[in-house]
Amino acid sequence: MQNELTVYETGFHLNPSLPEGEVLGKVTDLKDHISSRGGVFISEGFPTLRPLTYTIVKRIGNENKRFNQSYFGWIKFEMTPEAIVDFKKVLENDNDIIRFLIIKTVREDTMISTRPEFRLPGEEKVEDEAGQSNEEEKEDLTPEEEAEIDRSIDDLVSSTDKEEENKQE
Repeated sequence: MQNELTVYETGFHLNPSLPEGEVLGKVTDLKDHISSRGGVFISEGFPTLRPLTYTIVKRIGNENKRFNQSYFGWIKFEMTPEAIVDFKKVLENDNDIIRFLIIKTVREDTMISTRPEFRLPGEEKVEDEAGQSNEEEKEDLTPEEEAEIDRSIDDLVSSTDKEEENKQE
């Protein structure tokens, strides 16, 4: 049981002042650390420069550095629980990694492929940039069906108007 591999994922923020060429080097170093500890690489999200929602402060040397953006990336891998402790120390001691998180996860892809759509009842559908809507196609009504619907609406409106007149009297 001691040598059983567990699936982990680490998300990390890299110093935004790193040149783009060094970002690739950092990711390669992290993968090398994983494999040198008997880990097996599964997948990754290559770091991209992103604005941060809030400022991250990290102590580097004798001063606190503030970061408003970072290169954010992630790596999914398998490793023994004993080896993950050493890997965590590597991440903690790297001054170019301003923040990281290691979690246990599953091997399967857990990325959501499409964003769910949230609307309040009665709220109109908003089309995307391409002008497409995923609303179901409305079936065509015959003129008789449309007339029947119009009469029903008129009856409802007139009955509502009568109720309001009775309330005012």
